[in-house]
Amino acid sequence: IIKMESESKARSNYHVEERKQEHFKERSISSNMKDSTRRRTKIGKRSVNVLKNWLRKNEEYPYPSTQDLEELTVKTRLTGKQIRVWFTNYRNRKFSPKEA
Repeated sequence: IIKMESESKARSNYHVEERKQEHFKERSISSNMKDSTRRRTKIGKRSVNVLKNWLRKNEEYPYPSTQDLEELTVKTRLTGKQIRVWFTNYRNRKFSPKEA
């Protein structure tokens, strides 16, 4: 009887582990699918010109305030997040020191 109980527990543990592995496989597949379907946002020339003009006027401190962001969202028709990401990327590309 004791042997049968231990075999039953071993089978049960095996199935639990098997289900865990399947679960993680499904999660990794679905997360890969999400990553691969995410598209890059292309910002139009008009919007880029508005953002660059703002930068030229604010070269000494190229970080838009909340009020500036609100104005830029109206002018460019972009979201606040898109504008913040654009500024971050632009500063990283243009203001970072060049490596030799």
